[in-house]
Amino acid sequence: MTSTEIRMGPWRPLYEYLAHRPDKANINITYDDIEAIVQLPLPSTARSRPEWWTVIPLKQRARSWLAAGRHPSASDAGVVFRRTERLAARSLSDQRRLRFQMESHAVSSLRFGPSRDEVDQGWWEPHDVYLIHFPEARVTKVGITNSRTGRAQELSTPGGTVVQANRLANRFGAVVLEGAFLQLADDLRTEPPLWLAQTTGVTEFWSDSFPTPSIDMALAVVGSVAELSNWKASVLRPADVVAVEASEATNVSWSTERPRSG
Repeated sequence: MTSTEIRMGPWRPLYEYLAHRPDKANINITYDDIEAIVQLPLPSTARSRPEWWTVIPLKQRARSWLAAGRHPSASDAGVVFRRTERLAARSLSDQRRLRFQMESHAVSSLRFGPSRDEVDQGWWEPHDVYLIHFPEARVTKVGITNSRTGRAQELSTPGGTVVQANRLANRFGAVVLEGAFLQLADDLRTEPPLWLAQTTGVTEFWSDSFPTPSIDMALAVVGSVAELSNWKASVLRPADVVAVEASEATNVSWSTERPRSG
């Protein structure tokens, strides 16, 4: 059985402070008062950079206000914690718009082929589109990762099972295929519970009410994009370049690979 504990560390007192005031739409707290609540000094960036007050649940501090159903908004005076019903910073409609922009860029890259910057960042190396089912939370997550990594297995540790791992020749094809899975599941997109989101993030989930689609279903949505010549193109960085994350890659080689279902 997966633990559903939300790990907040030293930030738990802030959660308790916020959770005891559910009737208030906005809770205003100065930086000095936050330090008194958590009994820790805030870093200078907490006072100078509003983005430090994130809603990304991979950050321990963020779990304290998300567990209390709050999103923070920082200013020179302090932080306003506003009541919210979602974990993600962006609404689902905003996520769809960003997804459209991401996929449009991916299709453009597939049409025009590799640029040097994209090669150096490993975007033309093989990538996996994975689907992980979390039975306790009754959700499935889709994501992409460079095939050199073990990220899918790492993300599955909170009681999940990798039910598909489809290999694409490059990141851009993977973005398009990931988008196809999301399009199929669009009517049942959802957020995971916070205990799961603290490990996996918030986006690209759907509920168990939608059965896991097959790779063939997703490729049918991809359609003619999969016929672009660069759909099967990979540019591999040398292993030593990958190891040090160098900005210049040399001696690249070309290979092709078709998607496969795991």
